[in-house]
Amino acid sequence: MDATRRCSKSSSHSGEVAAVVERTASVNSYREGGVEEEEEEEKKKKKKKKKKKKKKKKKKKKKKKKKKMKKNEKEKEKKEKKKKKKMMKMKMKKKKKKKKKKKKKKKKKKKKKKKKKKKKKKKKKKKKKKKKNKKKKKNLILQLKTFTICFSQFSNPI
Repeated sequence: MDATRRCSKSSSHSGEVAAVVERTASVNSYREGGVEEEEEEEKKKKKKKKKKKKKKKKKKKKKKKKKKMKKNEKEKEKKEKKKKKKMMKMKMKKKKKKKKKKKKKKKKKKKKKKKKKKKKKKKKKKKKKKKKNKKKKKNLILQLKTFTICFSQFSNPI
């Protein structure tokens, strides 16, 4: 009787053990499932983080590219402005030179004209003087002739 009790006791004990083992197994499987879930979640998080990082990097790259483009554009504009300024300066210099040349030419022309006018005036004056002198001479000769005639009459009365 004692043995049967022991046997039944052991059988019930073994049942309990089996239940405990089963529970442990289910807990373990649950834990494993949880671990798997956690791992999956961790993977998802990592993936998300990676994606975010990639996006950030892309954005940064885009921003950098934009900044570089802007800088290049600014530099290009600056160069263009400088070129324009230089060209304008050159144009102004050329204009000034042309103006100076024109002025010089005008001055030369004026001088030449003045000289010509002076020469003409001198020539005219000379001609006038010559004419006047000729007239004077003619008058003098005429006067002399008249005087001689008159004198001869006085010296030889009729």
